[in-house]
Amino acid sequence: MASFQHILIMRFSYPALGGFKLSKAGPDEVRATLYDTARLERRFALFEKLALPSLLNQRPNDCEIAIIIGEDFPQPYRARLERLTAPLPRTRLFPLPPMDRAVADVVNMMRDPDCEYIATTRLDDDDAMALDCLGRIGRICRQVLRTKLIAPPLGIAFNKGLFLEKSTRGVRLYGAPQKTPLGIGLTLLAHRDMRQTVYTRNHRAVGAYWNCITDGMRHSFIRTVHVDNDSGAVSDGRTVEYDDSKLREILTQRFGLDLDDLRAI
Repeated sequence: MASFQHILIMRFSYPALGGFKLSKAGPDEVRATLYDTARLERRFALFEKLALPSLLNQRPNDCEIAIIIGEDFPQPYRARLERLTAPLPRTRLFPLPPMDRAVADVVNMMRDPDCEYIATTRLDDDDAMALDCLGRIGRICRQVLRTKLIAPPLGIAFNKGLFLEKSTRGVRLYGAPQKTPLGIGLTLLAHRDMRQTVYTRNHRAVGAYWNCITDGMRHSFIRTVHVDNDSGAVSDGRTVEYDDSKLREILTQRFGLDLDDLRAI
């Protein structure tokens, strides 16, 4: 079976030159917005409650993690991020200048020359994956490379999960099965010569460019909707309302999270 390397990439308030609506405002405005103290406090609150525990508690996890930040990321927050991510195995911070192809450059820096294929997985700093996501991604990649039933490049997506809306009225959690993939846990398995990553295409359109396996049966993501969303965070699926008992069951079994803790964010 061909070997593959698995890398998860997270951009943490990174001032990219493109790829975001905010990017059009220019580098000075982007930095001022991203590095605003109140905004960073909100991002860290979501990171500490959602993304970080979902990574710490993955079972199993043989994935490398790259967190991309700006080279001028405020030092107190950089130190805080380094402290929070220290318990994560195989995790590196990449402080970079503003650029368009930061993810591709980081993947190239991490690339294992002995691996024929590379799987890149996406996670934003304010979202969460189910506890078994990285393990399931690894198993799918191994099965695909062993059986050769599906030819890479292959997208692996998770279309069933929860939306968490945070507003002045409080926090609302509801089911949101999607028609097209979100970026949370989205993965691209590709040959090393292809030089594409999971960030190469818009996550909603991956099925138009790559073969795609979609899991719509298990709750696999928590997508946050809040004042700092750049994309608008609009669901393209239906809404499923759960009572507190069902929400506690989903959060405990699939994410290892507590409903009351999330409502207190």
